[in-house]
Amino acid sequence: MTTNNTLEAINERLEELCGLMRGQQQIELLSVRETAQLLGVSTANVYDMTHMDGFPSLRVGRRLKIKRRLLLEWLDGVEVTGHSKG
Repeated sequence: MTTNNTLEAINERLEELCGLMRGQQQIELLSVRETAQLLGVSTANVYDMTHMDGFPSLRVGRRLKIKRRLLLEWLDGVEVTGHSKG
């Protein structure tokens, strides 16, 4: 097994363990790419969003993860501004 494969295996196991926290309640962690796909934006936009107040992200090793449930709750609380024409 190469070092990269070993690190990937460790990261996957850490994600599983994070999901087992709080009893047996699973916490779904999304990658930046998965979050971008869910929201229909670029990964650069997701990285920018991580600097916004209250954005539900965390570091797992060197990877940035986003809690899906908290992301959806956070989006509900974000004010949407409209663009007026002309």
